[in-house]
Amino acid sequence: PERFYMWTGKGDKVNPLHHDPYSNMLVQLLGTKTFTLYGHSQRWWLYPLFPPHGHESSIMNDIRQVDPAQFPCFKHATSLEVTLH
Repeated sequence: PERFYMWTGKGDKVNPLHHDPYSNMLVQLLGTKTFTLYGHSQRWWLYPLFPPHGHESSIMNDIRQVDPAQFPCFKHATSLEVTLH
């Protein structure tokens, strides 16, 4: 079945690293929003979790502050940063 979710928030919102299992549509009304995108082939460098509900996430919550001693493989992940204005 198709699902629809709507997320709203202020500009200071930081979402934890996660994978959305469904297609998404983004509408930017005001301000800027920056995304750091990782391809599927990068997932093993991102320490994925596979919870029972199927919404894949990571044990790394904030990729801006990754401890290299705790997550040494993260340095191998390549990403694309996108900013919407």
